[in-house]
Amino acid sequence: MSFLFQAVAALYGGSLDQPIRFSYTFNGQAKSVETFSTVYPVLLDAEQARSIRFENKSGIPLAVNFIQSGVEPLSESVNEQKGIKMDMWFENGGKRMSVYKPGDEIEAVVEISLAGITGKVENVALNLQFPNAFEAINTRIGGIENLPEGVDYQDYRDNQVKSYFSLIPSRVLRMRFPVQVVFSGKFSSPLSTCEAMYDPAVSARISPPKIEIQR
Repeated sequence: MSFLFQAVAALYGGSLDQPIRFSYTFNGQAKSVETFSTVYPVLLDAEQARSIRFENKSGIPLAVNFIQSGVEPLSESVNEQKGIKMDMWFENGGKRMSVYKPGDEIEAVVEISLAGITGKVENVALNLQFPNAFEAINTRIGGIENLPEGVDYQDYRDNQVKSYFSLIPSRVLRMRFPVQVVFSGKFSSPLSTCEAMYDPAVSARISPPKIEIQR
């Protein structure tokens, strides 16, 4: 985690006629700063973060911006489902498999249905991301839409596909996504998410199965 102290001058990025002075206390440790710079970055240890206090000691208005970044840790299994039942697997020739080789053209299969909801849910979005070993195959040729039944729109990228649709009670929506195996190695797929765009109570996050690409 980091935070950024930025002086708000008459012209952004302009020079200062007088220094800016401030102090901050992070986890009980105080520090005073005097600088002519309009930007003063400070790196903080997010794991040790408990409290922070900032005090402006100059006549120049200051703004404090917090910038946080990180990588979500890999988990053995994530299965969070609220109002949606979602499953995903990879198969080759109709058989579920976890070991492939470069050059194979396989399918990612996703099944989605409502769970405990009696009415139709519209504006549902599925974000399916593939591991770096895979490349999504766009079956749309010449701009002609070839959407799966029940799907309103799809957006293909190199390693992900976004699909938009509605869900009807007691009906399972199955989608197949052709992908080509490109690289060898062992891979954990990014989380696949499905959610109603205007209803946060209807969502799902699952971990696709791990795969191995052998030479």
